[in-house]
Amino acid sequence: MMARLPVALLLPAAACQLVFSIERSPDPDAVVGADAGSDAEVRPRWSALAAGYEFTCGIAADTRALYCWGRNTYGQLGVGTSEPSNQPLPVSHDRPWRMVSAGFDHACAIDDDQAMWCWGYNGDGRLGVGNNVSSAVPTRVQGSWKYVDAGHISSCAIDADDALHCWGSGANSRLGN
Repeated sequence: MMARLPVALLLPAAACQLVFSIERSPDPDAVVGADAGSDAEVRPRWSALAAGYEFTCGIAADTRALYCWGRNTYGQLGVGTSEPSNQPLPVSHDRPWRMVSAGFDHACAIDDDQAMWCWGYNGDGRLGVGNNVSSAVPTRVQGSWKYVDAGHISSCAIDADDALHCWGSGANSRLGN
């Protein structure tokens, strides 16, 4: 029989601004904060997570609502402000989401209608919306989409016809052209 040992994950402070402690709740479908009392807020379970540079986004498993939290200098939380948050905040567009990807200072997500939305810093056009204007709320990217990956200073996505598209900074051939 193998013994179970406690595991510690050490991260540099600059790499992780948020640390959540969780404990098992009497309700197997709920997760609550470790230091919370009996009236603790129940937090949603997650079906998807994407960690960007000092911010994170996730899709709630039950409602498929999109939330983001952390640093928000360029509106990368998608909530209409540049205020940071240490708690998950609902992204401005209320719709069911399929996937989310977080880049350096921007994020992109695809909804159930295969519409892609990007927000945050738009240097070099990394949001894919045809300009370099940053946005603190999700902005629609034209087309129908199956997959997106927001990178450091560029983004790539696969459209409904399985064609690859990349935009943003082309430094170091990262756009593939």
